Amino acid sequence: MSRFQRGLRPVLQVLGAPASAGPTDRYRFLLSDGVHSQEGILVPSLDSLVRTGRLCDGTVIRVLDYVCNSVCSRR
Repeated sequence: MSRFQRGLRPVLQVLGAPASAGPTDRYRFLLSDGVHSQEGILVPSLDSLVRTGRLCDGTVIRVLDYVCNSVCSRR
């Protein structure tokens, strides 16, 4: 059973202010668990968190749902 099937709900910190991920108004940001870091893209339905300032540099979040994709042989 992989960690994705076990219901892992990590607590992470946003490193750096979320930035636009191109012409589509999707936000890209860096997340850290204090040891490792991973880039992520916010789903459009949560964009208001960035626009209202609730999701910004230093924000600590608990990730309840996520998808892990392979891009260029990286996860």
